[in-house]
Amino acid sequence: MKEKLHIKSNAKASRPWKVNEHFFDKWNSDMAYILGFFCADGYMCKNRRGSCFIAFSITDKELLIKIASYLGTGHKISVRNYPEKNWKPAWRLQIGSKVIYNKLLSFGITEKKSYRIKIPKIPKECIADFIRGYFDGDGNIQFGLYARQNRVKKSPILFTRFVSCSRGMLEDIASQLYKDAGMRVKKVYSDSNAWRLDYSNRDSVRFYNYIYKKDTNIFLERKKRIFEKYLSIYGPVA
Repeated sequence: MKEKLHIKSNAKASRPWKVNEHFFDKWNSDMAYILGFFCADGYMCKNRRGSCFIAFSITDKELLIKIASYLGTGHKISVRNYPEKNWKPAWRLQIGSKVIYNKLLSFGITEKKSYRIKIPKIPKECIADFIRGYFDGDGNIQFGLYARQNRVKKSPILFTRFVSCSRGMLEDIASQLYKDAGMRVKKVYSDSNAWRLDYSNRDSVRFYNYIYKKDTNIFLERKKRIFEKYLSIYGPVA
């Protein structure tokens, strides 16, 4: 979800707030996850005075609270409500920091990242965490019974999808999942103004095992629960 950064210009509003400006300096599981999530659902800008800002926007407030905690910040989490009945409120965390802004630039992340972003150079042990973060931002998981062609009986499907404006990002993810998770080689398809990468059943289970293989406290619980509901019924192999 993208929206314009609303930056106040008065001196009081521009007063710096506490944040761990060196959070992205050292690779670890949590840093890689939050970087991946930012690549999907974050945005950044520099105003005319040279002040730099980054922001996260998501419909899951609890995850945003966790991200704020890891970043060591007390910045206010704001909410935006939409008039559309079916739209969930969007929660936003905005942080002013030139240090963090420049660090993200060093990873190849820019203000106009949506169409050009790719997986940065990441230590092998942190790649699964980065992909889990990106999936929680721009991924989707569905489980249900669906009719298949030429079959009367519906079949259980665990369907995993990434959607992104960046074809390069999805191609990087597909390549990484093939090499590290043993998933099939998949083609990235054009879908309206975006690109998509799809997996089902066996590969979805492999994906689950890959991104949740470490003990971690930072992930979207509602997505993990869908995987585990499928596994509780059908086991590890579909």
